[in-house]
Amino acid sequence: FSFFNGNTQPFTFSKPERDAKIKNGFEILGKFNQKVFILKKIKSEFFVSVYNTRMELEENIALNSVPERAANLQVLKLKDYTTIWFRYTKGKSNKLLVLSLDKNGKTSGNPKQIISWTEQFSENKRSFYLTVSEDKMQIMVSIVHEIKEKKYHFKNLLLNHSLDSVRASETFLEGINHHDFYSEFTLDNDGNLLFCRGERDDDGLNLQKIFLYIQKMQSDSFTVRELIFENHYLNGFKIKIDNLKGRYLLTGFYCNNSNYDKVEGLVNAFYDKKSEVWSVKNIIPFNDDVKSMATTLRSSRFAMDDYALQNVLVSKDGSFMVFAEQIIPMADHDRFSRWTDNDNSEEDEVDFLIP
Repeated sequence: FSFFNGNTQPFTFSKPERDAKIKNGFEILGKFNQKVFILKKIKSEFFVSVYNTRMELEENIALNSVPERAANLQVLKLKDYTTIWFRYTKGKSNKLLVLSLDKNGKTSGNPKQIISWTEQFSENKRSFYLTVSEDKMQIMVSIVHEIKEKKYHFKNLLLNHSLDSVRASETFLEGINHHDFYSEFTLDNDGNLLFCRGERDDDGLNLQKIFLYIQKMQSDSFTVRELIFENHYLNGFKIKIDNLKGRYLLTGFYCNNSNYDKVEGLVNAFYDKKSEVWSVKNIIPFNDDVKSMATTLRSSRFAMDDYALQNVLVSKDGSFMVFAEQIIPMADHDRFSRWTDNDNSEEDEVDFLIP
């Protein structure tokens, strides 16, 4: 275990534009050829703003092919180009379209329609999910909506790198509870879609039962595999695909009580794709030395309670690193959570996969 306090790198700020407002939406597209590209919505129009390395605006490229009523814009970076996805709604009719950009921020043709469906959505309610494989060669589009309480309809479309359809499927999932904890969707290099659900008791805060949901590339339904850590309760988890070893890693902090949030250590489990079982499961308690290194304002007993899992990196030999960030709250009654406060904003209402 390693702990460090890092100094931040210098920040360069751009000047506000004349028509800019506080609530203007934006998304960072990336840096190409020493230029920074940012997708912006100014009033009712969409632009790609091009900045130099000093964050001085050089050009606003109008995206005239993106309609004013476009909603749920999402940016997906692929191997050779960047894509902008959006929903266009008229009444109950919905279309998912994608616009491709080259490395100069220029559009290549008109938006391409990917899928259509019928359902009533509010303007800001999230309606589709995009998942890209690690090798950037496959994309899964998931349309998810609630049929009735605890029952959801999944409409999945697998695309290749050229955004051509590979396979479409529809299925239903029951037992989906908003009280539970859900990981993000993940797609492996074979086109298998997966996510995890952590089950809470009615009065519990932490998680003991974990369910892995896998929809194989050639299947129309989800396979479910349960994972239990006896006498250990997770307060959250991350799932990571190890494509080289053909397995899925689940890792998270654990507590010893379903209602108590004192973090005691780290749990890890590997699911093997070939044998379809949880092949490895271990528990790593944090000793006093680890807690002492993590301590700042709290006593060492509660040293890890302010840490939130941020990322998991898997190396070629199968080993992995877990990164956690300390979030120091202003007061104990107003704790900041990376899993809730950031993911559930009023401007991006989500009715599924709510941590």
